[in-house]
Amino acid sequence: GAFVVGAVALIVVSILLFGGGRFFKKSISYVAYFDGSVKGLGVGSKVQLKGVTVGQVKDVRLLFNPEKLSFINRVLIETEPGKASTYSEIAGEITAEEVPTDPEELVSQLINRGLRAKLELESFVTGKLLVALDFFPESRVRLRGIEPQLKEIPTVPTEFEKIAKALSELPLEELVYQTNDAIK
Repeated sequence: GAFVVGAVALIVVSILLFGGGRFFKKSISYVAYFDGSVKGLGVGSKVQLKGVTVGQVKDVRLLFNPEKLSFINRVLIETEPGKASTYSEIAGEITAEEVPTDPEELVSQLINRGLRAKLELESFVTGKLLVALDFFPESRVRLRGIEPQLKEIPTVPTEFEKIAKALSELPLEELVYQTNDAIK
C-alpha cells in the first residue's frame, strides 16, 4: 500500500515539476483568423506582444466556407495574464503590479487603439512563425464573428502578403508591351 501511495506521489510531483506549474496558471484564450498561409506556425508557437512572449498557439485549423468556396486559417491563442503588469511613475519611483482590470475588457480597449495579430518569422533557418501582437492604429478592425464565445483579435497581412498583392495588381502584360515598344 505504501509503495503505491509513494508512486502516485512521485508521479504528481514529477508532473508539477516538468509541467512547469501550468496546471495552476490561469490562461485566457483568443482566436485570430488569417487569410494567408500559416506554413511554419504550429501548436506551441510563441505569441509575443511587443517582443515579449505572453502565450502560445494552442490550435491551428483550416476552415472551409462551402458557400464562397474559400478557406481561412483559425489560430487559437492562449495567453497568460501574469506575463504583463502595470506600472506607474509616482514621485520618480516605478512600481510594477499585475494588471488589475478585466483582461477581456482590456483587450477590447487595446483593439480599439490598434492591437492586431500578425504572423512573423521567428527563425529564418527553420521557417518557423510566431504570432506577433502589436499596434497598427491605421489598420481597420475586421472581425469575422465566427466563434462568439471567444474574443477575436483582428489580423493584418504580413509584409510578404502586401508585396504579393501589390505585384498582382500591376498591369504586367501592359508593362511588357510598353517596354518592348520602347526597346524597338
